[in-house]
Amino acid sequence: MEKIGKNFEGKQALDNAQFVAFPGEVHALIGENGAGKSTLMRILSALISPDSGSIKVLGKEVRLAVPSDARQAGVGMVHQEFLLIPAQTVLENLCLGNRFAGTGRILPRRYVRKKLQELKDEVGLSVEEDRLVEDLSVSERQKVEILKLLLRNPEVLIFDEPTSVLAPKEISDLMALFRILASDGKTV
Repeated sequence: MEKIGKNFEGKQALDNAQFVAFPGEVHALIGENGAGKSTLMRILSALISPDSGSIKVLGKEVRLAVPSDARQAGVGMVHQEFLLIPAQTVLENLCLGNRFAGTGRILPRRYVRKKLQELKDEVGLSVEEDRLVEDLSVSERQKVEILKLLLRNPEVLIFDEPTSVLAPKEISDLMALFRILASDGKTV
């Protein structure tokens, strides 16, 4: 991200912001409330558009107008506010939260179950797929969001304040996951 600028009703949120990350790296943006960290990440995930600047993903300049543009460019995000349906199971949320690229079709359960087993084997991340989301702890809900993201297989993974609701052991587990993802060549 280069020379990113963003104004909100005349208030300068970002002014010539720059952010460079490479595959296999883990980065954290640290700053005071209102410093523009979430704004920068929301621009990279195409939730909002920058007023100026350019974005490159994997060395290719991209125009990210809508979230599907970001997904196609290989960018995915776990939001601070979870986007789950509480009255549905984990598996149903994972199927509904993901679609086959280009077709818009919801992922079949069989496919998601297979991918969940692969993710459990690869990164050690799992949640009981038949449990209702409303019965999950906050950290388990976050795992569902992370699994939803990993099912899309993005190259750049954004986590908005991922440790704010976690206990120390859960934070340690999350950092270990970040290291695994980076060792697989992902940018976190």
